[in-house]
Amino acid sequence: MREGLHEFGPGNMTLSIYTYKSGILSTLGYDLFIKATDFKMSMEIKGENAKENKIGLEVNADSLKVASLMMTESTDNNILTEGHKNEIDSNIKGSNVLNVKKYPKITFISKKIFEEADCFKVTGDLTIRDKTKEIEMVLKKDIEKPDTKFSGSFDLYQTKFGIRPYSAMFGTLCVKDKIEIKWEFGTPA
Repeated sequence: MREGLHEFGPGNMTLSIYTYKSGILSTLGYDLFIKATDFKMSMEIKGENAKENKIGLEVNADSLKVASLMMTESTDNNILTEGHKNEIDSNIKGSNVLNVKKYPKITFISKKIFEEADCFKVTGDLTIRDKTKEIEMVLKKDIEKPDTKFSGSFDLYQTKFGIRPYSAMFGTLCVKDKIEIKWEFGTPA
């Protein structure tokens, strides 16, 4: 990646969350694809010194929106109506999950970034609901465009950030504690 400051947002980056259902009645629930629609990320590359390279991310928590069901061969995406999406969005933004009125931002600030041949290894602090945890992630370089296109993912456990995963019907239908965060972005050539 070229040295300099690189800025990203919904126009040149996707930030997605994948949730998975569990419980005895999980066949009644949904595995969901959720998109962040208001966020900004900056990546400052100053060269080989990992301590000088920086990544910062700020997500408006209220911008998380259910995009669709995760598709399988038997999934009928038409069963997820706008009303269902709005209800799920309300649950996500409510006091038991993100509590966006009290905690409007989700942030990440890197501590170390090491560039390797096929990726960047990043360690930093993720803050959700005023709880900060150190995480490690890998930004993979695209095989065809290793200097301009990147992707990655990491697993997040909601309870580590004070989030009680959604549960209904006395716990027989719930969202798993572990969710997956994915991103993809590109820089000018």
